[in-house]
Amino acid sequence: MRPGQVTPAHKHVNVLYQQARSCLASLTVNEDADLQGRIFICRSLVRQLLCLAKKSRVRLSPVMRRSICQNCFVILEPSVTCRLRFRKRRLITRCEACDAVSRLPVPSGIWQPSYFEEVLVDSRFPPEETSSLPPPPPPPPTT
Repeated sequence: MRPGQVTPAHKHVNVLYQQARSCLASLTVNEDADLQGRIFICRSLVRQLLCLAKKSRVRLSPVMRRSICQNCFVILEPSVTCRLRFRKRRLITRCEACDAVSRLPVPSGIWQPSYFEEVLVDSRFPPEETSSLPPPPPPPPTT
């Protein structure tokens, strides 16, 4: 088999991952009664996915690996099953189901803190309207 070739196992893993994501995609935080049932379904789909990937020796993509809790096998969906924070150039993901924490370093070129470092110009308005500073005083007359 050539590297990069898509096998039926790759397709099956992808379908299982999409099903697990779609279980949690339409949920909001207030639906606690339905959340536990959907988390149970999601967990069983992820276990099937990991078992199939291990048996067929299919490597999961980094995005797929990072979106699965290593402790309780739940898809980490922000504001539904996990909390995301940026602290000290790291992305900290806390699973709401088991309180497991994973830390992923963020390269310095990509790092964007949660506070504003500079005011960005709004593209809907011309630059002269967005400036909140008064115009500079005119230069003193030269004699």
